[in-house]
Amino acid sequence: MNNKQETFNRARLEILNYVMTFCTNTLYDGKCLPPFGKTCGFESGAFADNPPIGSLVRLMAAPFTKWYLSWLLEIKEETLGYRKYLLKSVEDGSLCWWENIGLYHMPLEESDKFPHWKYNDNQFEFWDKWKKANKWEDVYVLAPLRPIFNGLSVTLDLRKKHTNDIAGSKTFCNWNKLTIREMREFIRETAKSLKRI
Repeated sequence: MNNKQETFNRARLEILNYVMTFCTNTLYDGKCLPPFGKTCGFESGAFADNPPIGSLVRLMAAPFTKWYLSWLLEIKEETLGYRKYLLKSVEDGSLCWWENIGLYHMPLEESDKFPHWKYNDNQFEFWDKWKKANKWEDVYVLAPLRPIFNGLSVTLDLRKKHTNDIAGSKTFCNWNKLTIREMREFIRETAKSLKRI
């Protein structure tokens, strides 16, 4: 593991594109379009309620800051009912404790659909490498799913195209050291096992 600062440029772009497309209104002939569903946008809870840990939040009653859109990591209940919020900025992953602010949050059922919003740029590069390995193998029937990172380990899944069926799944102990050759080997093994069925 190196000491180089993690960057989150691609995740931030995906989040901002989603927010601008699905969480903001456009005025058209005096009407707000599109009409959003319950899970679109950011919710404000009652003052006594805390957003769920892991929520994508935006600040309310706060100065201009790079924590304008952040991940909520922790909540501390202080004396006299005050709360402190540990936020991780989508801009660069910086952590900061905030207090005396309000938070709007995206419902977890919405943001949880996009686990790659928490990828750092190196993890996005790994995702590119995984797609490239699949393309080089040219196995039409298999589609690579986004990697599932757990610390240094990563789980790679292959879906059978035109279905939701997972055709193969394998966990590797260190995604930083995983080679395209090893990925291609896993794809070939999965394709062979499909042919045997």
